[in-house]
Amino acid sequence: MLPHVLRPSRRRATVFTMPPESADFPTWMIWTSLALASAALGLIVFAWRKPRQIAISQPPSSIPPASEPPPPPPLAVAPMPLAPFNRATERRVGFRRVGNPVEVLVCDLEFKSPPVRGWVVDRSRLGVRLSLAEKVANGTVLQIRPSSVSDNIPWQAVEVRNAQPGEQAWELGCQFTSEPSWEVLLLFG
Repeated sequence: MLPHVLRPSRRRATVFTMPPESADFPTWMIWTSLALASAALGLIVFAWRKPRQIAISQPPSSIPPASEPPPPPPLAVAPMPLAPFNRATERRVGFRRVGNPVEVLVCDLEFKSPPVRGWVVDRSRLGVRLSLAEKVANGTVLQIRPSSVSDNIPWQAVEVRNAQPGEQAWELGCQFTSEPSWEVLLLFG
């Protein structure tokens, strides 16, 4: 005699079907399901939308050279791969790297005035600290580009987050308005 598990079943498979007359749903159920599906779709689209970026004007075909000599280079920095980091007080997402200062051209957002020269003192994935001869108000959007690169390298828009007087010039903490590519970041040191 075969065990109970191996015996073939004599039962028929039953298929549940709905009679056509009971397939009608109340109107409120149809509208509620459509509203919930629309709300879910709206939330998905809202969550996947791109963050708003500041409209950046294109630089003119020829930008006049910087009219003034660059400010003196910042004081020499001791070789250190990362700046001191205190987790309790640090609000940065990316680590700050110090190194050799890189000379940059700084211009306003619409390229209305000739560029001025400044220095990138330290940099991170999301921003740079600039050393400029003049103070710039917080919230101002500037365009920066290393002075040693060719004209086909794009300008990068940065927003001034803070400005503090340094020993020789103003030091501006700036954040990129859109994250630049790794190749462009390397140009800033």
